Amino acid sequence: DSLVQGENADQYDDLYYDWALVRFLNDEMDTALQRFKYYTVHFPHGARIHDALFKIATLCYLNMDYDSAAYYYGLASEGDSIMLDALRNQLICHKKAGDWSGVIATGQTLSALVDKDEEADICFEIGYASLRSGKIKQAIDHLLTASRCKSDPRYFYWLAEAYLTKGDFARAFYGYQKIVHHHADDEMWLPTAQYKTGIVLEFMGEIDAARNVYKKIIKQKGIGDPIGAEANARLQNIEP
Repeated sequence: DSLVQGENADQYDDLYYDWALVRFLNDEMDTALQRFKYYTVHFPHGARIHDALFKIATLCYLNMDYDSAAYYYGLASEGDSIMLDALRNQLICHKKAGDWSGVIATGQTLSALVDKDEEADICFEIGYASLRSGKIKQAIDHLLTASRCKSDPRYFYWLAEAYLTKGDFARAFYGYQKIVHHHADDEMWLPTAQYKTGIVLEFMGEIDAARNVYKKIIKQKGIGDPIGAEANARLQNIEP
């Protein structure tokens, strides 16, 4: 503190950055936020400007101010050395804030920069955000691409949901069955995929097949389980 109050201290932007960083490392987050913002105002062309913006974004994220965090990560992404990390974090913040257009825009920027291993995940995020935005065709295009790149139950589930929203019951059924057949040990996605399979079969008029699906879920999970209870409720509705 005494150094930054010294004569000509404002000529040394690194000094002011470290002045903020010390508070950040000591978990004095409110003070760190104020000081990093001071740095960005007084040293807009400073050597650590993008690092300071990244820190501000991180502090906003920790405060659950996701809109502000996304904004500052966007500014930080103009720094070449931290561009990818800033954009990845910006996408997360947009998703946390429910800003689906922001997810799509950041995802499209990222997709041109990441390697093949990460490209499927980014494609999924764009597809999911498109689905939440009601852009069904765009959602299907991206979710289908993601599912072809990597076998992930999330990809199959949300692709099936997109087809279901479109009213394409056959492809929705196929998507849910991908989880049943290829991710049978996934305790999170398998029961939901089985349940949604039953619903799709009802929509397709395959009532006996839907009934069998619900009975299987009830046998596996019991009616005390949330999915088991939902399956039992639907079974009661279609029992003769």
